[in-house]
Amino acid sequence: MNMMEELEIGGGNQAQLRADLESKAIIDTGHKDNHGRAVIWMRARYIDPMRSSSRDIARLFATLLLHALREQQHGFVWLTDSTGAGMANITPATLNAFWRVVLPIRLGFVFIVNSPWVVSQIMFPIISTFLSAKVRDTHVLIYGARKELWAARLAHFNVPITSIPTELGGTADVDVNAYIASIRVFGNMTVSQHANTVTCHARTSSSSTASLSRAPTQEE
Repeated sequence: MNMMEELEIGGGNQAQLRADLESKAIIDTGHKDNHGRAVIWMRARYIDPMRSSSRDIARLFATLLLHALREQQHGFVWLTDSTGAGMANITPATLNAFWRVVLPIRLGFVFIVNSPWVVSQIMFPIISTFLSAKVRDTHVLIYGARKELWAARLAHFNVPITSIPTELGGTADVDVNAYIASIRVFGNMTVSQHANTVTCHARTSSSSTASLSRAPTQEE
């Protein structure tokens, strides 16, 4: 069974998917970085594993990525806002949900914003030793008390202040309700990635066998 079938993209429990969208835990901001990549914003504090299973979260993530990248080939950057999040939000099952989403889509960077001290100074350095250099180079920790410094560091990685949500020190006006209203559950859609075109059919596609690729370099 491929990922599209496993997660029932374009089908399955529509009420659960709608509830997950309305949680506002993960959304497409509607903005782009300087390379034309979609800016995806996750607010970890809104993830509730008691209400959404690992499969539900994976389905939400896959659906919004397909929606965000339906008209561009540049990929995405992922703003992970850790403000107010705890172990109840980010469980092993939650992390596994994101690894289940395997699509032919370029991943620029994962920005972990406002990570707790124990994560940035202890946990991440330990975990990173088990990651390949390829994966390690896509992850950037951004922390500190001042939001304007978060925005400045994101700008260093080609995410302009006009594409950064105001919650993270930017000026981007993210209309979450309009986004929820606009997103559609995908039955059939075409995802173009550079010279390759992959047709993703909700029931029959084999595109899920491809892996997320990356853009190089990370500031130490």
